[in-house]
Amino acid sequence: MIQPQMPLNKLLAIVYSDIFDFPLTSKEAGYWSISSKYRGILRLRSGQVEKLRNLIIQRDGFCFLQKREFLVGLRLKREKYSLAKETKAREITKILKLIPMIQAIFLTGSVAVGNTNKDADIDLMIAVSPHSLWLTRFIVVAFLKIKGLYRAKRSVGNRICTN
Repeated sequence: MIQPQMPLNKLLAIVYSDIFDFPLTSKEAGYWSISSKYRGILRLRSGQVEKLRNLIIQRDGFCFLQKREFLVGLRLKREKYSLAKETKAREITKILKLIPMIQAIFLTGSVAVGNTNKDADIDLMIAVSPHSLWLTRFIVVAFLKIKGLYRAKRSVGNRICTN
């Protein structure tokens, strides 16, 4: 059972994260919860908050919906995959940042939140200098293709997807 004093916005964050098979810790539920300035839109009828509270289990430091205990093991496995992919992204980023038109590189997607699977790609968002998008894209894609790291339609796992 969940903490009886847990606020509604945290409860809703836990329910929402369940869509992605991603149980949250109580602290993460607070971080990802809807801001208090939007509390006015969170209107539930009397008794609904208690019903919602009764659907959520807290165990081993994680919060999840009933009958979804398996998500804790899945999350831990996905965190390991994410760490390996993050390491690979850092290696690629060290090389890509040598391209002078690249202003910033961001890790996005499932790897960035630590919820990726073994066969997922690695999403990088690349910000470039003004008027250099297509030249930079050409250089980045050419480099990734030469290294065998470019995400193609059929070959996704551990490849780089540029955004």
